[in-house]
Amino acid sequence: MNLSRYVILLVTVLYSLNSQAIKKSRKVYANDKEIKSIYLTLGRSTVLTFNDKPVKVVVGNKNYYNVEYINNHVAIQPLGTVDTNLFVYTENKRTYALHLKMVSPARYDDIAHVHWKSSYSFKPKKREKSKKNSVNLPLITLELKNQLLVDITKLSKLDGGSHFIQLYITNKSKKAIEANKIEITLTRKGKSLTKQRLFFKDEQVKAGSSTQARIFLKLKAKSGFTVNVKFKDQITKAIIGRKYL
Repeated sequence: MNLSRYVILLVTVLYSLNSQAIKKSRKVYANDKEIKSIYLTLGRSTVLTFNDKPVKVVVGNKNYYNVEYINNHVAIQPLGTVDTNLFVYTENKRTYALHLKMVSPARYDDIAHVHWKSSYSFKPKKREKSKKNSVNLPLITLELKNQLLVDITKLSKLDGGSHFIQLYITNKSKKAIEANKIEITLTRKGKSLTKQRLFFKDEQVKAGSSTQARIFLKLKAKSGFTVNVKFKDQITKAIIGRKYL
């Protein structure tokens, strides 16, 4: 084999090895209702990374797995060829349901970046286009210290007396902002509405970019309420009047 052919072969092998290494780091989208698989192999540890900090980890068959966690990472090392399930509870009160599956060394995950998968879809639905069920609010823009812009654009009625509010959040800063650091709550006369849930389309708002958010709520009374936005030490608010309900 001449030198040029040897160099070509060496480059090909290195490229192949590098490609295999890249494949071992992947993204996984999970929640407490949809179980996703994590692939492990004997003699290797797999690291799970989360955007929010794990506070408790429950393994279905703990006799066959060694699990350690620190900060936003969970390290798993299998001690036998037994599949099981794993539940990770985080400080933001999220539960990630995962299936630990034993595979060959060529298929296991070195690193799995676990992201939260919202149980609600942000794709527009036909009923949202109906004038009867959807109200385009006069544009309300809330600004927080030149870092965030929150546009409240739409209030939609759902079946059973429920509603949701459509918001667009723009990051004006030079750094990415974790969505779970942005607090958006609904209050009436200073008291929090009891049945409200906030969902972000993305877990992170990149610098100079926008994302969507929705607040699902159920109102006991047809009365106006206040939208409160808090980020770090900054608070701003706006009122949604009764006429839009």
